[in-house]
Amino acid sequence: MCAMALGLHTARSARVDRDGLWDAAMVTVLSAFALTRALLVVENLRTFLKYPALVLELPSLTRPGELLTAAIALIYLRHRRLPLLNVLDAIAPCIALLWASLNLGMVADGTREGMLTSVPWAVPSPFGRVHPVEIYSAVGGLLLCGALLWILRRARTPGETCAWGLVLSGLLIFFMQFFRLPGVLYSNSLLEGAEVRGLEFMVGGGLLLAWREAASQPTMPGRKDLNDAV
Repeated sequence: MCAMALGLHTARSARVDRDGLWDAAMVTVLSAFALTRALLVVENLRTFLKYPALVLELPSLTRPGELLTAAIALIYLRHRRLPLLNVLDAIAPCIALLWASLNLGMVADGTREGMLTSVPWAVPSPFGRVHPVEIYSAVGGLLLCGALLWILRRARTPGETCAWGLVLSGLLIFFMQFFRLPGVLYSNSLLEGAEVRGLEFMVGGGLLLAWREAASQPTMPGRKDLNDAV
């Protein structure tokens, strides 16, 4: 709710209709909840018929659910005629704030996924004293939110804030993996799944940033335009 409230502020800077952005956020949240739960039930139908409450309590935000939610959000944005790049600029700081809040929630529920360490600020876990990587991520998310708000006020072209958000969040995700327990202790893969996603964010943001930077450059007049000017 705080992230959605922040969107009412960023919508003005991104030149997006505030009511339209709020409605789009509500549609996205409800779609994410309904679609991911529906996929969870379909994939575990037999278990759901026997133990429905147990299945519905499982984590369900998966890549297919994210893709379906994104498709619904794009359809709704097109229906409301909201400019996509401007909307992405407006929600970039909000997503950073949401990410920080989720990590604070992990701190509250006792999640400890850090690597073993002897630093003075280490926290206890079943494996010993570990890095408080959830606090690191929460602080990083808050700093990212502030940086994107600053960029949004100074952006020259639509999509620039979103591009920087992808680049900076990708760096943050990749960097945090050095303090987090690996998902698979014994693997031949050089990179973790989160590290791959961080690289994807950085590459995607870099390409978007290059495109928007090129779009902001003045174009050279053609021969006909020069003749008309003469």
